[in-house]
Amino acid sequence: WSQAVQYKSTILDKNHFPKDSGFIATYRFDVAPGVDESSLQVVVERPELWQVYINDRLVQPRPGEYWLDRDFAVYDIGAYVDAGANRITLHASPMTVHSELAPIVLLGDFALQSQEKGWMLIPAQPVAPGSWKDNGMPFYSDGVSYTRTLVADAGKRYIVKLTGWCGSVAEVKVNGKEAGIIAWAPYELDVTDYLESGGNKISVIVYGTLKNLLGPHHVGVLRGSAWPGSFQSAPPHQPSGMQYDFIDYGLFKEFTLIEAAGPPQKVYWKNYRASKPVIHAEDSIILDSSATVTLSTKDKDAEIRYTLDGTPPAEASSLYTQPIMLRQSAVVSARTFKKGMEPSSIESRSFYLLDSQKNGIHYAYYEGQWGRLPKFKSLQPVREGKIYRISLDRVQRRKENFALKLNGRLKIDKAGPYTFFLTSNDGGRLLIDDVPVVDHDGLHSAEERVGRIELQPGLHSIEVLYFDGGGSQALSLSWQGPGFKRQLLPPDRLFYRP
Repeated sequence: WSQAVQYKSTILDKNHFPKDSGFIATYRFDVAPGVDESSLQVVVERPELWQVYINDRLVQPRPGEYWLDRDFAVYDIGAYVDAGANRITLHASPMTVHSELAPIVLLGDFALQSQEKGWMLIPAQPVAPGSWKDNGMPFYSDGVSYTRTLVADAGKRYIVKLTGWCGSVAEVKVNGKEAGIIAWAPYELDVTDYLESGGNKISVIVYGTLKNLLGPHHVGVLRGSAWPGSFQSAPPHQPSGMQYDFIDYGLFKEFTLIEAAGPPQKVYWKNYRASKPVIHAEDSIILDSSATVTLSTKDKDAEIRYTLDGTPPAEASSLYTQPIMLRQSAVVSARTFKKGMEPSSIESRSFYLLDSQKNGIHYAYYEGQWGRLPKFKSLQPVREGKIYRISLDRVQRRKENFALKLNGRLKIDKAGPYTFFLTSNDGGRLLIDDVPVVDHDGLHSAEERVGRIELQPGLHSIEVLYFDGGGSQALSLSWQGPGFKRQLLPPDRLFYRP
């Protein structure tokens, strides 16, 4: 609706195709042994446009049944699913302008496990406190109920308190009856009036959103809204499940039941959390030497635990007792623990120990006024030099109307598809091996554009072109690839080539 102009005359009136026209689309999925195959169903949008086959067997939609939307038909496929590889094919015959490919949805009693391409259906597993994604339900969008039993004493008030959760809203039920919702701080609900003498069943139902179910999953991190352009860019090949973008919905800690004496009133319980640690160091980029990192917290009698590989620190992680000496690149993550308090949030900082001769990227700086990226070959740079990140931070420049040409080499360790996220204000362009990967030229505010490319291990030429046409400025480059999630392009991946 936001892409087509004069929808009727340019599209609908051209809906004339021969009877023998059409196409076949194939969707593949893998099923591990032990999955309850009889529970499996597939949902296909606008069933009147397609013939649906599961492993070459024609199936029909369940009469009068739909899922989420009246145009989403439901098909029983369990009788035809095999352990191992399976395929669902949609046959469009004849072709129509309405025969637009959309995702199909698998329903059933199963969990998911990430694999090299997408996901594998594995046997269903009990849901434990924690992210639904970590419980094998990354696409789940409805509610999960967490239940405890409470024996209530007369004359006391009882409050349900959530201390660790993520969801759109949480519903509270007492003995199956609705008691209220929890949706904003301080994340608690007085349930006294709903309790009965003796044992009571308290249930907290956390609800997600349709973001994890419907996406977008492949254009970086988008929160709060989505629009047609959010779905227009897709990887050239299906990435592994761990590279999909999801929100971590779920109840991360068992909910607390608080007792309070006194007359009926609103009771609030404050969570005391340890202070976040502070990471001290001269710089995040260290050339030709080691680095010393110190940690501190303002909490007395507290412990700081840390890791050097980016994993979340736990109470069993290394105890900080003296400055940390780094002799190679590392991600320092620290967390404060204090008795009687919740652990602090995690503070992380990446440190890069670089070779000043080998690492870095060459830049050429130009001055002028342009509305689009200039033809750099015809320009004489005002100055040239070396920086260690793709950003404007260390470039000596005037306030506006300038351009940059950055070039060097990018080190790739593992073959596969790589996604690049270029943010620029104004125009920016990314080329790898002289192939344009992201092109966002012209005058505009700070906007992100995404591009993808298949890369083999080794060194690849990388070039970033940028200009500022006045006003504010921005330039940054992030990436994600096989085995790692989105992050700023690390300086130790860049090698100097004047």
